[in-house]
Amino acid sequence: MTRTFVLGESNGLANAVVFLKVGIDTTSIPAPTNGVTVLLTNCEIQPYVTAITANQLVNFRDRDGTEHVLGFGDLRPLLLVPEHAEQQYRFIRPRLFVPVKCRRHPWETAFICVLENPYFAVTDGNGNFDIPSVPPGTYTIEVAHQGATGTNGVTRSVIVVAGKTAKLNLALNVPRNGPLPPVQARNSSARN
Repeated sequence: MTRTFVLGESNGLANAVVFLKVGIDTTSIPAPTNGVTVLLTNCEIQPYVTAITANQLVNFRDRDGTEHVLGFGDLRPLLLVPEHAEQQYRFIRPRLFVPVKCRRHPWETAFICVLENPYFAVTDGNGNFDIPSVPPGTYTIEVAHQGATGTNGVTRSVIVVAGKTAKLNLALNVPRNGPLPPVQARNSSARN
């Protein structure tokens, strides 16, 4: 069993991160005021992939009734999450797929994607995504997945027109070592 490649209908790939990469003026975007919660529950870290903006508060909350010690790849320090409690952490710099792993329960793993702007989504179980409130303009959009081959993602140009939905269908390359067919983010949109 793996959580890396979760495929839905028509080979839609879950847990891919879709974000506007080029074309956004980040100086005019206010810092996020809301936090994001990541649960330590049922011996897993949920959700498996969480996307946030840089400096957004992440609340790691234990629901298993046990203490966790979380590591974030090469980032320091370790984070102690007491049983039935939560700890907060801020990821300062943009970075894709920061690994989250409990040092006491090594099967508990997940990823945090830290992005420069709030225009992003994580694909659902069928590979769908929606990025709401994108200002009109021409952008470069990227779809990335921690298990994709090559550069881990693909980019496309997208034009967002006021009052309209921009639709995108993208495919990612994944390893061919197993029985996995080509996968895609499908029926997806960035909208104004």
